[in-house]
Amino acid sequence: MTYSSEPVFCDFLDVTYSPDSSILPELRNWLDSELFPIRYADDNSCLIDIGAGALRLEWWARYHRVSASGAVLAYLRGANLFSDYLGILASAPHKVTRLDAACDYPVDGPTYLRAMETRFPTDIVHLQRKGLKVSRVSSARSSDGQQTGSWYVGHRSKARVTCKVYDKQNEALEKRSELLPPTTRVELTFRKDHGCTLKDAAMPYSLYHQFATPVLLEAVTDVPAWVPNGEGWTSPPPPAVLPYVFFKRRLETSPEFARLVELANEIGPGGRDLLIGAFAAAVQPVRSLGDGSEDTALQA
Repeated sequence: MTYSSEPVFCDFLDVTYSPDSSILPELRNWLDSELFPIRYADDNSCLIDIGAGALRLEWWARYHRVSASGAVLAYLRGANLFSDYLGILASAPHKVTRLDAACDYPVDGPTYLRAMETRFPTDIVHLQRKGLKVSRVSSARSSDGQQTGSWYVGHRSKARVTCKVYDKQNEALEKRSELLPPTTRVELTFRKDHGCTLKDAAMPYSLYHQFATPVLLEAVTDVPAWVPNGEGWTSPPPPAVLPYVFFKRRLETSPEFARLVELANEIGPGGRDLLIGAFAAAVQPVRSLGDGSEDTALQA
């Protein structure tokens, strides 16, 4: 099966660090400098809104983790911030614990899914040496009643490489009311110990086709061989910004802070004193991210 495609792209990226060499403080500073808002924070995690997605940061006694959804990565690429982001991730020893590489094909979902069923009538696919079972989630498409959905290889298994083929046009319409032309997405998930690097996140073409072709697609002749644990990402991290600069920017542009001031004024004469007292209590000394502490980590 041969279809022309858009470029292969990274659709999920999970990277872990030792607490002794964490990049979370530098990453938080960069996120602050770009004014990305905080959605949620607790003692061990934080969600940062980026585009239509959320970047998840976690800090625990044994490891620190940074997890970026496909929507986050798409926004960073579109805003020309992806290289800066990877530069920060690459600035300390790390492990890529999950990487999704995907490609969109201009083919109607039901047509592509039926072709997959015909190609693999036994429902066994060999992405690597061991065969993996196929599973499906199907439903009638509301637009025309055709059976569509998702076709999984190795779903919920412990395999280092798994696959998902799904009707992207239908998914976009149902979840986000987004109108796309007929589109099928083929997505490969590479998990820990597979040997992916941050360069594979930036340029996943070889990684993707090493396993997608010729098993799922016809062979592509111009694919350089992919090497596990190969060259990493080498771009420098973005220049450091003085904390005062992005502190002032966040303070001046924060809708949450502006609302707190409004509420304090509505309370009356004691409202501002209450607000100032609350901030004074909140800025008591705490240890910062990266010191190996999960219970006194810097709060957002």
